[in-house]
Amino acid sequence: MTTVSSPLEDFLATERNRRMFVTNWISNGALDESFDDIITGIRVRREQLAIQRKAELAPGDRVRVARCKPSYMVGIIGTVERKEEKYISVTPDPEYRSKARKYLGRDGNIRVTASMLEIL
Repeated sequence: MTTVSSPLEDFLATERNRRMFVTNWISNGALDESFDDIITGIRVRREQLAIQRKAELAPGDRVRVARCKPSYMVGIIGTVERKEEKYISVTPDPEYRSKARKYLGRDGNIRVTASMLEIL
């Protein structure tokens, strides 16, 4: 038995098209009354992803700072040194130490939340 998909289902089959679809709805005002719910949903999902990412991380894993403020730390690559209750301690690679110097602790590591990291 074969199933026939609609043109909309075909269009939404790719991640890029789904993002474009939602972005257009937001920018065209179709979701104005739902902004608070959307923002809450995004926050909750980011928290879930951070918990999941922290569980996946282990000392020795290679990571990149993917998103943070200040943004100049984005792109720093290093190695997970240890996991703390709220933060992940990362030893930056030598070529990134000067970029991270303002945030280096006494141990030479930066402390970031799991949501800021991308596993390499």
